[in-house]
Amino acid sequence: MTDNTNKQTTILQVLKIFICICALILAYLFALNGRYTKEDDEYYFDKWTKTILVIEKYKAVEQK
Repeated sequence: MTDNTNKQTTILQVLKIFICICALILAYLFALNGRYTKEDDEYYFDKWTKTILVIEKYKAVEQK
């Protein structure tokens, strides 16, 4: 009887930890959503650090 109870409590604890980890991951993803605002083709504004990020696009160079 106690062995079955121990298994149930262990399973419940593992499920609680798993749900907490999933909730933290979702909260982190929602926090990142909207962090960057596109200002121009190459410029993004970071709301957290209040800086402008420059994204340079590269062009493939043909080798001869």
